Parts: sequence; structure tokens; C-alpha cells
Amino acid sequence: MRWSKNKCNTKISKTRTRLQLNCVTELSLEEKSMSEEYLMMLKKALEGIELTEDEDRIIKWIAGWDLFTVQQFLQIIKKCRS
Repeated sequence: MRWSKNKCNTKISKTRTRLQLNCVTELSLEEKSMSEEYLMMLKKALEGIELTEDEDRIIKWIAGWDLFTVQQFLQIIKKCRS
């Protein structure tokens, strides 16, 4: 996946030992269009399942990944529904 702009600020959490990344990214129009298409594919596969706000945010995040990753996630959903 190629980003047109990628600016990241790294912060160390005081309450947790894990590293937190705060990234601001802007997608090109083509990449945004693909992400929206992937999101529709994921939403269709998850029809009938009520998602929490956090789960919905994760689905939107996954939709921003490459086609292969989205397809693998869709395969997992299909297996779970079988």
C-alpha cells in the first residue's frame, strides 16, 4: 500500500509499556476509492452482525489494507459463517 503522505508521531504511554503510534495519513483518490470498495465488501460479508463502534473502526482500518489482506479476512468471515 502506498501513501501519498504519511506523518507519524511516536509517543510512549506512561500507563502502558507498549509503543503508541499516532499517524495522520492521506490516501490518493484511487486508494480512497479502493478502500471504500473494500469496506463495502467487508460490510456485506458482515451483514446481520451488529458491530460495536470499536469493531466498526477496526473494519474500516482493515479496508485500508491491500486487496490480498482484505480477501483473507473475508475468507475467515466465510469460514465462521459456515
